[in-house]
Amino acid sequence: MKTRSIKELDGEIEKRKKLIAKFEADRVARGKRVETLRSKREALSLAAKSGDIEAQKKLDAIHEEQRKVELEIEDFQSAINGANREIEPLRAERELSVQADALVKFDAESKLAVEQAHAIENHATELIKLLVEHNTALGKLTTLSNTAGRPKLFRFAACRRGLLYKLGEALPGEYTRPDRLYKRSYAQFLENFVKLDGDGETDKASGDE
Repeated sequence: MKTRSIKELDGEIEKRKKLIAKFEADRVARGKRVETLRSKREALSLAAKSGDIEAQKKLDAIHEEQRKVELEIEDFQSAINGANREIEPLRAERELSVQADALVKFDAESKLAVEQAHAIENHATELIKLLVEHNTALGKLTTLSNTAGRPKLFRFAACRRGLLYKLGEALPGEYTRPDRLYKRSYAQFLENFVKLDGDGETDKASGDE
């Protein structure tokens, strides 16, 4: 059997809640009427039981009305109980509808996640290749700076920490962010560090502690 929509079930539940509120108000109003009738009986009982015919007629009428109102109170309580009984299976059906809706959304999200995983692997492969080439280039820069008489030590640490900082910003809690020095662009850092005219970073600012 096809599960009804959450919106449809919420509407059915709300209808019954409104009925319960109305029945409860009617039940309370009749309860107050019973209290009024009891007060009237109290006032008439002495005269009626002492032989006052008119008082007895009024008392009999009050008896009849009170019995009727008390039965109405019971009927309203039964109606409230019945509406609550109908709500229980509706809520159970709603839970099934919520679960079915979640499964549909899960299926869509899982497909997207798998697509993203493939894309991550493809990008990661390219990134790893680039990082390996970059590390080789840094080694050459160290050798060439020594040969040029302007020795500088280029290490991969600054690149790695710059990447970790960005990951820490994007996924807080997943990565411990390094020193805020690495908040700046790694490219800007390297662009300044490769200067051999003395205006760049110090020789120890290659990213290692």
